[in-house]
Amino acid sequence: MSWLVACADSQFLWDGWRATPKTESTATFDDHEYRFVTTPEIWADAQLDCQSTGHHLLDLADEAELLWVWALADVAEPADAWWHGYTDQAVEGTFVWDGGSSSTFTQWRTGEPNDFGSAEDCATLADNGGGAWNDKDCSQLHPYVCESGCEKSYWYADIDADG
Repeated sequence: MSWLVACADSQFLWDGWRATPKTESTATFDDHEYRFVTTPEIWADAQLDCQSTGHHLLDLADEAELLWVWALADVAEPADAWWHGYTDQAVEGTFVWDGGSSSTFTQWRTGEPNDFGSAEDCATLADNGGGAWNDKDCSQLHPYVCESGCEKSYWYADIDADG
């Protein structure tokens, strides 16, 4: 008898790198699944890729989640900014989460968001920022983090066909 468990019972599970068309890894934290995609995309394409796998761009609820995400992102692609799901594309200065979260948590780098050149509407975990955020031009290419809520699911594989 074999069992497969998705979104493991432990608070943290690192599934490791896997060979896919995009270079990515998957991890779970507090019953959420995260995809760390190191193949750079513009924000809109990152959003579409997340949606295509049942995820949304990362919503950050608190500092604990931010520090956990940043620790893995910084290992996967050091010294690069990572897209997450906070954007003010619809209304300048009014940031909302891609996944619809009502979280009010923010961790802007000093002086951010600044909408530099009137062209920065998408938030990143800032490069070399220890997880602090920066607003960037959404047409820049960056790695990104996708997230989805996750309930534990168990599958039974009847390998010996005994029912």
